[in-house]
Amino acid sequence: MSETYVRQLDKIGRVVIPKEIRDELELSNQPLDVQMTGDGLKLSKTESGEEPKTLDQYGRLVIPIELRQELDWEQGKHIEMRTEKDEVQLNGQFEVCEICENNQSLIKVKTKFVCRDCLSEGNQNIVHRWGDLLDGLMSEYLHYCKQALRFEDEEDTHQARVKDRRLKALLQFIGVSEKHDIIKSLEEAHKRLGAVRERDVLIAGFKAFEEYVDEERMAEVYREVYQRVEQKRKKHQEKLEEKLPAIIDQNFQERWRYFIDEELHAYILSLSVASRLDEYEQDIANRMEDYKAVVAEHGPASQEALESMHALRIASKHIRYIYKYLDTMYEQDYQTSAKYYEQLQDQFGPVNDVKDWLKAFDKQRDKLDIKKKHAKEVKAQLEDELESRVNEVKVD
Repeated sequence: MSETYVRQLDKIGRVVIPKEIRDELELSNQPLDVQMTGDGLKLSKTESGEEPKTLDQYGRLVIPIELRQELDWEQGKHIEMRTEKDEVQLNGQFEVCEICENNQSLIKVKTKFVCRDCLSEGNQNIVHRWGDLLDGLMSEYLHYCKQALRFEDEEDTHQARVKDRRLKALLQFIGVSEKHDIIKSLEEAHKRLGAVRERDVLIAGFKAFEEYVDEERMAEVYREVYQRVEQKRKKHQEKLEEKLPAIIDQNFQERWRYFIDEELHAYILSLSVASRLDEYEQDIANRMEDYKAVVAEHGPASQEALESMHALRIASKHIRYIYKYLDTMYEQDYQTSAKYYEQLQDQFGPVNDVKDWLKAFDKQRDKLDIKKKHAKEVKAQLEDELESRVNEVKVD
């Protein structure tokens, strides 16, 4: 049996006939005939061909476009070649690894073939990529948690919660259960951090209203509200200082190391990014339709609509994080989708803030040393602000 050679089709439909074959059949500077033979071609010298072909100085043969289209041979196609009597047989069914061109132990991945060695190496690379990403986020999370306990900069608490949300979003995307001890610890810490952060936002909001209003009596109401919230925040800071170190202790960090080193690969190797994204996109689409239906039935400022919007906001935030980090790990444009969900989420944030201010005011209202009419004026102002921000939301 003659030796087999493999060459690739270039972008203009040329393939190199190996020198060994050219010399054996004396094909150089000869008119050649190219004909189809089932799922391939045969090349032979001719004296009567209607449109004879010739090899160029590099031994390249231009395969007519109509034959390439018939055989579905595109740029990069691997062509197997061998001699048979005085002909060259070109077979396009031969497959090799897209990475190393080995023809052994091939596994089909979509429309391409990859050998087991390259697939294994590629899998390890993507596992390491995910591990580095998650480890980096965890390192940032632990740093901000430590800083948050110093209570010197409110942004530390905020960033600790942001890193926590991103970690949970990515872990749940790859299939880690909410019952996993890592997730449960992150969730517990998130609640402790949230109790402080939510009051930071409330205080900032009421202080802004205090400065904004012209009438001193209303300013006094806002001032008294945020002073009461400050007292409550102090208690939550004390609880955070007591509880957080026990949640993210050395055992938690060792458990995280075990997850990265021993468990992560199983999640990543079974992950279908496209399928998971489809699930998330469908969930977002369903939440959008639910929100639109609730708005149509109850109005945009109704409690039902605000709850539906909040659910959509959280889902948008999570998928935005996922797209953002997928864009850094895979050779595909995920940034466009990340920006879309960031814009969607940004519409909901101001509405959520005012909703929380209203809720906090109602909770403190009966405890405030103010006249009822002043309380009504403040609540009316907050409700007007909520309605104004709700009406700015556009969901397509």
